[in-house]
Amino acid sequence: MHALFTDREFAEAKSRDLLSLLCKGCGSTFYRKKNRVCAALSNRRGRKHVLDFYSISCHNSSVNTKPKPTVLCDECRVVLTGGLKCVARKKHRFCSSACAAKYLNQRKERKYRCGKCNKPANKKTRTGMCRVCLLAERKLCSSKRLVKVIKSDLRATRKGYQSYRSAIQKHARQVYRDSGKPLKCCVCGYDRHVDIAHIRPVSSHAGDTSLGDINAVENLAALCPNHHWEFDKGLLTL
Repeated sequence: MHALFTDREFAEAKSRDLLSLLCKGCGSTFYRKKNRVCAALSNRRGRKHVLDFYSISCHNSSVNTKPKPTVLCDECRVVLTGGLKCVARKKHRFCSSACAAKYLNQRKERKYRCGKCNKPANKKTRTGMCRVCLLAERKLCSSKRLVKVIKSDLRATRKGYQSYRSAIQKHARQVYRDSGKPLKCCVCGYDRHVDIAHIRPVSSHAGDTSLGDINAVENLAALCPNHHWEFDKGLLTL
């Protein structure tokens, strides 16, 4: 407090008399009643700052001049200002919940590992494999199971002809990929999109023929859509 009054003036003044003070912010002279000065000196209600500043604007301008520490997001390193909402997670600071989840999930200690690829897994599964290995294993099991299925039984269990043909085509593509042959047209070498064609048509096989014989690697060929159409129409021979 910068007082412009003496101790004698303070003792002689009544409770409603004005006492002169000097503002720390702007340096101007202002006045406060004696009872307010006494209350502020006793720090009643936390109002001691009324003796140092003339107005709230002077108080705020003086307090806000202190340099604020720069806080960065731990994930994207963006400066956290007043416009961005700071997301606190223990000792870390983030600009958003997305950055918090990305940062903490990458450093999360995972207890379980996949029994096939030995990569960390989020939770323990009944099969002991991660989701990627589980889907690959299911595809492999379904492919092995369809090898022994007879053509007539597959046609009877499917709802329609399109579903029946789709099952044969999917199994043929899986068998061709597992064989390691290149996925490009065997005529022109086009590799952006290829179809797996049957050299001997599916319709020419008997009803008791297994799917493993129909989709044998020797009976499959990779063709582009144009050459596949020409082969089906009899304009191309393999």
